Order: sequence, then structure tokens, then C-alpha cells
Amino acid sequence: MKFPMKSLILLLLPLLFAQTAHPAKRGGNIDTKLLNAAEEGDTAKVERLLEKGANADAKNESGATALMVAAREGHTEVVKTLIDGGADANAKQEEGGWTPLMYAVSGGHTEMAKFLIAAGADMAITNTRGVTPLMCAASKGHTETIRFLISEGADVSKRTRRGMTALIYAAGRGYTETVKVLLDAGAYVNARYNAEYHKGDTALIYAARSGHAEAAKALIDKGANMEIVTRRGETALILAAAYGHTETVKILVDAGANMDAKDDHGATALMFADYLGFVEIVKILVQAGAGEQTEE
Repeated sequence: MKFPMKSLILLLLPLLFAQTAHPAKRGGNIDTKLLNAAEEGDTAKVERLLEKGANADAKNESGATALMVAAREGHTEVVKTLIDGGADANAKQEEGGWTPLMYAVSGGHTEMAKFLIAAGADMAITNTRGVTPLMCAASKGHTETIRFLISEGADVSKRTRRGMTALIYAAGRGYTETVKVLLDAGAYVNARYNAEYHKGDTALIYAARSGHAEAAKALIDKGANMEIVTRRGETALILAAAYGHTETVKILVDAGANMDAKDDHGATALMFADYLGFVEIVKILVQAGAGEQTEE
């Protein structure tokens, strides 16, 4: 009796899938166990699995290796064990291109970063957007980690393909101490982002728009140009006034920002503050002489 070919194919499909599926999808697979142990921080189990032949560079469904998973979760001892077991310190995740070092510094795990760099992790490797480990740390405000990376030679003025820098990341999120460390290390204070929506924006513009007054002051103290404008012609002062950031407005006014600068539609900081009802900002601007030149 002939066995129907269609039935045979249907019977074999699950077996074929099990053999070709990503390691992370195979229940009970030794590499899957390694990934789970790395995520859980179970160093002893990781050691046993490596001894049994688990792949030190096993990947999960997103293409992250066991080393990346351990680094992301902050498991330093597991990271050391995996490196000793032959894991690639410079592996890049299939989705996004992140490296173990990027995960380590994003979590502020300075000791782990020290170990990875000593094991050969490259600080110059970027992810798919051109982001460096230093930028990853700056975007989270991990100042001590940043100090370490700089001491190891990280490039503080490196830019992504769209022009983002570690300084812009830090300023835009209000990490003042990080901003100061980067500036002291020689980061270019007037670097400009060049992606379409925020084309031309500087670290100061990012800080002003978000109301990070102390970060803005740190930038101004290091020579940030207060009259650089966005793609719509807005200065840092116009943005601070338009978003109602009183303290940032004070700092910019005290530093000598042009109060009568106009955006591409002819609007000034005072006009925005008045129209939007930011009374305190209106008072600050008027008392400082805003609008006098226009009236004349």
C-alpha cells in the first residue's frame, strides 16, 4: 500500500522545523539553556553548560549572544565566564548591531566594561545607526562609565551618520555632570545634528527645548553659540520660551542671548511666551528689555 506523499510531508515538517529552528526556539537545547542561565546570572550553570559543549556565542531570537544578554542584565561574573569560554567580545547583534560593550555601558556597568575592553572589546565599533559605546553611556547619564571610556581613548567628538554626538545625547536628557565631563574632554560644543526633523540642532538647542537649565548653563559656560537656529529658525531662547522653561530662559537671558531674534515666521521668544500664557517668562523678557528694538 502506497503511503500518500502529502501525508508524509506533513509528518516530517515538524521534525524539519525542529532541526532548522533558531537555537532559542528549541526547548531543551543546550544553547538555549546557556542563554537562560546567562540572563539569570547563574555563573555555575553557565560553566557547566560550557563544559558540556554549549556554544559560547549562542544567540537568541533577536540575534543577541549569551554574552550580550549577560552584559545587558549586569551579570559581570557570567560575562567573565563566557569570555573565558571563548565568547566573542566584539560580536554584533543581528537586530541593531549592538555589542556586549554597548550593553555593559548602557547599564553603567563600569567594572564589566573594564573587563570587556581588557578582553579586546573595541570602543570604536558602532551599531547600525552609527552609535558608539560612549554615546550609549552618555544617553543614560552614566558619568563614571564615561570617564573610564574617555580614559581608554574613546572619541568624544565621534558622530553618528546623522550627526548625533555623545554630548547632544547627554544634553538632550539633562545629564549635566555627563555634559561637563564630555566638554572637559574636548567634545565640540556646537556640533549639529543633521537628521531631517531636527536638522541643525545643537546640544544647547536640545537642552533648551527640554528645559534642562543646568545642562544649558554648562554648555554656555563652554562657549555654546546661543544664536544657532533650528531648521525653522528657532534659537535656544525661542524654544525655551515656547515650551515654558522659565529657569532656562533666565540662564539664556543672563548669558546675553538675543531676545529679539525671530524664527522663520517672524515670532520672537516674547511673542511665544505672551501667546501661550507663560507670565513669568514674559516678565523676565520684558524686564530684560525684550521688544524694545522692535518698538523703535
